[in-house]
Formats: sequence, C-alpha cells, structure tokens
Amino acid sequence: MELKFKEFNSYKHLTEKDLKSDYYKPEYGFDLSLLPTLSLQEQLAPFILERGNTLTFLSLYIDRRSYMLFAEFISTCYPDLESMLDLDVESATARMIGFLHDKNINPRRKQIDGFVLHPAIRYISQAHFYCLPKDNFIFYRDLDCYKDVPKKKQTSAHYHPEYFFNLNVLPSSLIEEFREFITARGKELSFTSITNERRCFGHIADFLCDTYPSIKSLYDLDKDSCIRKYKIWAMKHQIPLTITSNKRNKLHPETKIHPFFKYLKTILSYFTYDDGLFHFEDDIWILDRLDFPVRRPPVNTIASINFENILQDKMKAETKKAILFRLKEVSARTAVNDVHVINVFTEYLARDYPQIESFAEIDREIIESYLIYLNTEDTRRKNYRTELISLKNILATIGLVIDEYSLTKLFFPEDIPKNNIPVFRFYTDSELETLNSGFKTLDPQTGRLMILHEILGCRISETLTLRTDCIREDENGHLYITIHQAKVNRSYRKPINDDIKNIIESAIAYTTSHYGPRDYIFVDDNNPDKPITYGAMYYRVQCMIIENDLRDDHGELFTVSTHLFRKTYGKRLCDMGLDDSIIAKLLGHANTSSVKHYRKMTSKVLAEGTKKLREEKDKTINKYKGGWN
Repeated sequence: MELKFKEFNSYKHLTEKDLKSDYYKPEYGFDLSLLPTLSLQEQLAPFILERGNTLTFLSLYIDRRSYMLFAEFISTCYPDLESMLDLDVESATARMIGFLHDKNINPRRKQIDGFVLHPAIRYISQAHFYCLPKDNFIFYRDLDCYKDVPKKKQTSAHYHPEYFFNLNVLPSSLIEEFREFITARGKELSFTSITNERRCFGHIADFLCDTYPSIKSLYDLDKDSCIRKYKIWAMKHQIPLTITSNKRNKLHPETKIHPFFKYLKTILSYFTYDDGLFHFEDDIWILDRLDFPVRRPPVNTIASINFENILQDKMKAETKKAILFRLKEVSARTAVNDVHVINVFTEYLARDYPQIESFAEIDREIIESYLIYLNTEDTRRKNYRTELISLKNILATIGLVIDEYSLTKLFFPEDIPKNNIPVFRFYTDSELETLNSGFKTLDPQTGRLMILHEILGCRISETLTLRTDCIREDENGHLYITIHQAKVNRSYRKPINDDIKNIIESAIAYTTSHYGPRDYIFVDDNNPDKPITYGAMYYRVQCMIIENDLRDDHGELFTVSTHLFRKTYGKRLCDMGLDDSIIAKLLGHANTSSVKHYRKMTSKVLAEGTKKLREEKDKTINKYKGGWN
C-alpha cells in the first residue's frame, strides 16, 4: 500500500510556480510495505496522513526521504516490531546514529544556531510521540493562561498553544498530582511564564524517576530530605544550583537560584499540607495569618517572613519567639531586617562555632570575635552600623523571651561605629533636566508619577499612595492637595496650580480607563485595589537610567535616589527665602527642627561659608596680577 503525494492536502491549491518546481512529484508516495509488520503499517498510516495534510509540498518531499531511511532502519534493526510504543526511543536513536554512519550519512546537520540531528533520527521520536496515548498530555491551549490571549500577543515567540506537558515521563503514581499542580500553575502564571516551566518539568521528572521510582504521593516527601537528595543528584549530573543572569535594571550580572531548583521548591511547597492557619513551627510565616495586625505601609509588598536560612534548630525557635514579640511593636520591614542579621550571624556561628546551639551560649568573647570578622574579612558593605544596631536589638529581645538577660549586655557603646555625617546632596538644574528627558521615555503613567514626585517634593511612599480624591478647593477657590504620610500616619495639605491638577487628572483618567474606578491614582498592575509598589517603580526607573545611559554632573550613572527630589525641593524653598514655618508646612514636617538641614546648602549659606577662603585667594591673585598684564 502506498500513500500518494497527490492525495494529500499539501498538493491542493498549488500555484503555477509550484507546479514547475523540481520538488513537485505527485506520483511519489509513502510505501507502507517498507515497514516490517502489518500492525506497524496500520499504526503509522494515520501519522503519515496527518503529516501529509499539514506539511508543504516541499517539506513533504524531504519527509519522504526521512521516512524511507526510517523504514529501512526499522526493518533492519527491529524486524519484529509490532508497535512504536514497544520501542525504546533513546536506544533506537543511538542505533539509528550508527546505522546512518554505516551508510556514510552524517547523523548531524549544521544550522545557523548549531547542529541538529538528521530528520530521519527525529522521525523516530515524532512517530513514537504520535502513537502515545494523549490522556496524559496537558496541552498549553487547555490551560487557563492560554484562554482569551489577545491576538496582538499571539505573535509572541513564547506563544505555543500546541506545546504540552507529557505526564507519561513521571512515575505513574504521580501523574494525577502533577495534573492538578500544572493546572493550578496555569491559573497563576501568564502564558509566557508557563513556557519556561516545561523544561523544568522534564528535568524534575527525571529526578523523581531516578530518586523516587516507587513513590506513592508527593505529599509523602520530606521537604528537607528531598532538597538534599536533589543537590546530590544535580551534582552527579553536573547541573548547577545557581545561574548568573543579566537584567535590564542591573548593571552587573546577578547570581540567583537555578530555575530547575526553584521549580522543585515550588512543587514541594504546593504539596505540603496547608490548613490556612498560622503555625509557629512553620519556617515561613504568612503575615496575614497572624492573630494580630502587622504594620505594613500600602506600598510594601512584604507578605511573609522566612526563617529557613537559620541552620541551628534551637536558635531558629528562639528567633521565632523574638520576632513574634517584635511584630507587635515594629513594622514588617524591621522584622525582616532582624531575621536577615540573624541569618548572617548564625551562618558565622555555624562556620566558626559549630558547637553553639542556643543564643543562651553566646558570650562577649564570641561577639568580639564576630566584630573582628566583620571588620577584617567580611566584604559585604563598608559600614556595619545599621546591621550591628539591629543585631544588638534582636539579641536583646531574644534574651528577654528566653530569660537570658546576659544577651541584653553583650554590646558596648564603642562596638557600634559612629554615624558619619552624610554630605547633603541635591540635584542640580542640569541633572534635573537630564532626568526629565529620561522620564519622557517611561510609560505614560510612570512618567506622570515621577514628574509629580519631583514637583510635590513628597517622600516616595506619599507619592505612590496619592488617592483619587486628593484634590480640593478651599472657600476662596484655591486648589490644594491632601497628602497622607504613611511614615508618621498623618496627613497634610499644600497648594497646587492648574498644571499639577491636569497631570493628576490625566493619571486618574488613565487608571480609570484601564482598571475602572480605584482608590489610588497609581495602582499595582496585578492588584489594582492597591497602590503601585516601590519595587515596580524602582525597576522601571532603573531600566530607564541604564537604557538611556543617564549620568550626573560627575559622569557617574544615576541611581534611583527618589529622596533626592525631596531634598532638592526643600533646598529650593530655602533659596526662595521663605520662613522656616512655611517650609516645614510645605514639606509636611510637624515642626521646623529639620529645616536647618536644607538651609545648609542654600546659595547664601555657601557664599558666607566660603567668604574667607575666597578673600584669601583674591589676595593671592591680586599679588601676582601685575605680572600677567
């Protein structure tokens, strides 16, 4: 039996140019009798028909040559093969490479992006795949993230509705659990992100098959044990646990966890029993599950606190007690910083004092050793003042909760580096002009955000949380804006002009048209009920700086220093000769005590401060001036 080219759809509706092509061979076909068994012929006939109806007539000509080599190989090496499902694809591929070598055919072909296997070799896996039962295939097109994708995005290089997850590569007992997991991921991720997970899926499937061939359920896995086994398995297979990546908003490469390792951790977290309640024993605390409110600014995205990096079990439990106590008094950000300094400290202890199991064993000698280490070996930062203050405070709290009061007296005042008086910086006119030129390249809403931040002179948290009802008119018809200060939990108002009003109204109109009526002017794309996060703003501005190569007056690349706009605003108010009380009111300060810092850099103060030096230089110049005439 032979399937003729002329019977396929690819030979219908050909142009006159196609009919004159050297590859136009309607009398050619696929001779099924070349296959060794009748059952194999019947199994592959639909496969060949489907390919003939989807390929072009040119590709069909090339496909025929691959089929003939494939059929000859099967008849020679597997003369009794009844079904493609009985074929070990990996073994058959290796044998096919040798078969082609014997026929003086190169099994690899060079392409622009490297070498690929000969089409006849790929024909084996393609035919085998076609014969597989599709019940355990999850096609991208069936996932929620592929539903209602706009036509504009369907041209993306990541849009592949025909791609799939093959659950057959898993241990059979895990198929249904992974079906549930991948379906859930399809609801959480975008269609571009799900593409990145397919390769990770195949890799983790190999790990599970090799390490847990008899596993009954993923719920039975011990998370820590599984991670340790994966690290060993990855090392044997020469797979790294971290990768170096370049990001748009980073000047230098960044090291981060490898996607394979991250995917495994995601799987383990998903299949950990979760009753939705807070448990002290958990290594990751979800802050919303605590039975008391945690102080978090609206623009702060902290949702959890992670204790996993504290290696000593007893110290981990003691730290948790202290953090639980601290969270009732301090913000989530402060608590996260406390855990970070404990992570660094316990890592040092695990390396240099492995016998230490509890903070109750910490004494002054260990603290002095740690201080020496920070000042001689640790190169993470130039000054450890803030970190040491946090360590002192959290150790004192730990001492209180475990009744070990010696921990409150471990540090001496001289242990904490002195706070160097910082140089008061501000943007010059030329630097502001450079930054404003960059703002024009941002998306319209982020551009409006940064312009408003510069004009209003607010803290960045205040600009990010501006509300849609912030503009009012007083009884005299004067416009003013109400600004809420999350830092001190109070509001103040300042006068504005029509230009600022127009920018705000344009921003509100943009938000309303894209997300409907909202409380905040600048909203989070993923959760429009909340204001835009600081991280999202930071990322966009950092990308703007790097991509446009924006540099300051000293030739250095700008940093995302949002508070400098506020300092510049305060300095200009001082330059205008305004009264301290007016300046304090416009800056939102409760009193005038901070205004003196802005006055230090006014033109008048600089002139007076350098008057003596300038007079001495003038005398020197006048002394030798006669020799220049």
